[in-house]
Amino acid sequence: DYNQDGVGLFQFEQWLAHEQMDSCVGHAAANGVDLYLDLPIGVHPEGYDTWQFRDAFVHDVATGAPPDIVFTTGQKWGSPPIHPTAIRKRHYDYVRAYLAHHMRAARMLRIDHVMGLHRMFCIPDGADAAQGTYLRYRPAEWYAMLNIESHRHQTVLVGEDLGLVPREVRRSMTRHGLNSMFVLYYELDGIAAGKPPALPRACLASLNTHDMPPFAAMWQGLDICQHAGVGIVERDQVPSLKHSRTKAMREFTRLLREVCSDIDDNHGLETMLRCALKWLGSSPAKYVVVNIEDLWEETVQQNTPGVGAAYPSWQHRAAMTLEQAWQNSSLRATLEALRRAMRNGH
Repeated sequence: DYNQDGVGLFQFEQWLAHEQMDSCVGHAAANGVDLYLDLPIGVHPEGYDTWQFRDAFVHDVATGAPPDIVFTTGQKWGSPPIHPTAIRKRHYDYVRAYLAHHMRAARMLRIDHVMGLHRMFCIPDGADAAQGTYLRYRPAEWYAMLNIESHRHQTVLVGEDLGLVPREVRRSMTRHGLNSMFVLYYELDGIAAGKPPALPRACLASLNTHDMPPFAAMWQGLDICQHAGVGIVERDQVPSLKHSRTKAMREFTRLLREVCSDIDDNHGLETMLRCALKWLGSSPAKYVVVNIEDLWEETVQQNTPGVGAAYPSWQHRAAMTLEQAWQNSSLRATLEALRRAMRNGH
């Protein structure tokens, strides 16, 4: 059941969004700019997709992830998983439609939680994030759809392969031409232990993602207390985590001397950020992405997945507009340093 009077409003809003996206794509293409977009892992359980394509989803369960080194209590995202049998009987029509829809605009598309092509961690309604089980899919068929649409739209694919990812998944990504991800935040434990990370060539490298603390918060360890406040880590773990973070930043500073020979612990955040980006840019990584909020030393995390109302995700306003950011000489200098590092490194 639905309110017929409200349908027109939603159609109008959707039309506006479509017009804005088309305008953005056209303007970007006219200026030689390609768009890097994100394919989310799921949709709202009460949204249009689950209403229109009801048999394409498994209801009364939510997708998520088991505990890992970053989200130690697991994650519960709230979106219903796609039904592996029902969607196959429909010849994957819904999947093919949303892939094509994204790739019409994206020259690079990040596949969120790429392990979901193989299996999805599902949590029954009312259960905690760690109390789930895996729902398995037919990955060869999913990779086939991705490759077909990628070829058709000339879209580069990136698989978000962070956290607990079986080797089988990364082997499949390599076989089917998906780039992997390297994220500094996920390498901190290894760096603290004195193990310099190795960046593969076929990867998209970054300091963090939209689901992680900004660089300034990571560098100062502010995220540890923030995460304890929303239940991602236990409060009695905070002292040891802070000690490990201090050690990781000290070891990372040593790595940064490869590109900034005179750097030490006394340099400010701007210098550290610039050197960190130069380090990524001079690595073998084929692509590097920068969180724009890192450029003005933001400390508030934009999104904390899996904690529900415990954190106001996607509600924090940016400190600058895009126009203001582009006119900022310091920000432009940081980006130019990254460009030079990538040109020299490749």
